[in-house]
Amino acid sequence: MDKVLEEAISLLDGGGFHYAVYGGYAIELFLDRNIRKHADVDISVYWHERDRIIQYMQHLG
Repeated sequence: MDKVLEEAISLLDGGGFHYAVYGGYAIELFLDRNIRKHADVDISVYWHERDRIIQYMQHLG
């Protein structure tokens, strides 16, 4: 797994909210292999959890 994706998952796992990886990384996770280098990580979250997510990100600074 790519270091950027590992760091994103590590950061998000501590938030106590649901999220999903999508886009290029999701395809690679499904295929269980790296296809190309990525410039970003696409994350999807539930709208109703936005306040919790904002508070978590503010807590992290």
